[in-house]
Amino acid sequence: MNPKKQEQNNLEIQSEVQPELETKKSKTWLWILIGVLVAAVLVGWVVWTYQKTINETEKLALEQKVLNLQKQVQEDETADWQTYKNEEYGFEIKYHPYWESAGIGLINENSNNIDLLVLNNKSYKKQDNNAFPVLSFNLLNSFDEIENGVGILVENKKIDNKSIGIYKEETYFGDKYTAVIGLQDDKFFMIHVCQIENRNESLEVFNQILSTFRFLEDGDDILNCQTYRNEEYGFEFEYPAKYFAKENTDGSVVISIYDFDDPKRASSLGLMGTMSIFINTKEQLSDIIFNIESQGYEDFKKSKVLFDTTEGTLITYIGAYAGEKHFNYFIEKNNSVYEIFYSHEPTFGKIVESFKFLN
Repeated sequence: MNPKKQEQNNLEIQSEVQPELETKKSKTWLWILIGVLVAAVLVGWVVWTYQKTINETEKLALEQKVLNLQKQVQEDETADWQTYKNEEYGFEIKYHPYWESAGIGLINENSNNIDLLVLNNKSYKKQDNNAFPVLSFNLLNSFDEIENGVGILVENKKIDNKSIGIYKEETYFGDKYTAVIGLQDDKFFMIHVCQIENRNESLEVFNQILSTFRFLEDGDDILNCQTYRNEEYGFEFEYPAKYFAKENTDGSVVISIYDFDDPKRASSLGLMGTMSIFINTKEQLSDIIFNIESQGYEDFKKSKVLFDTTEGTLITYIGAYAGEKHFNYFIEKNNSVYEIFYSHEPTFGKIVESFKFLN
């Protein structure tokens, strides 16, 4: 072949191949550029997500610190407050030290009631409306029957996914505020604050009390107990470490939520906050029960109960004073009748559950 013609053919081939190579190089660089951009976006997204997670974690940690501080402040402020606790339905609420048993108006014929506690502030300065401020706690089977009597629904709240309705009613005696809280088994807990002449103060007191409401947790140590043991009469029981125990010369034992030197011990609160255990060696159980039954107490009920393996009798009734529900447990043992008596305070029922004989 002619050398010149061969050279010419080679040049033609190179001229055809060169654009193809440049095209391939361009596509390669384009894919590299796209890869770099994708990598940059991916890295940026990872960094942004990480930073967002960190920020949210820090935010949650900060919010928890604030909640803990608020809780600590609240606990400090309510350290000397009284507590209404219901272990069966798993909740408790605190209220100011100045609330005392009203002594009147506790009996409600409405069968809707499971439990009712009415208190008032007897030390409150004289009001123009000539009425004592009233606080009441009411445990109800249903809310429908009384819904029309609590005023207008002004707010809905939630605590641990439980519904709380806030109601308001303007009366001659001042604004009445009511909170209705849904409980387990379709029961309701109702809180009333009323008859405070100063309407702003009425709402403030209501909110203070409502803010202490909480549901008991599974890990709550309700008793945090210590043990009382009586070797002479052969029994023992556990009671809260914050309570006070006193043994009398006749062998009876008194458990009180107040120190025995506290002036409140002589008040109606002191009576409600006391559990007594008596050992009766002179009377027969049948005579004791007959004497109680013959008093004609309202809502008198008698049932059998067990103390460990020992059978006993439980009598409940509404007392003549302040309309409080009374609990009397009787056990015949060792030629004696053991009587355990208390009214209203739910924790005392837990103490009774721990009662047992030593032999």
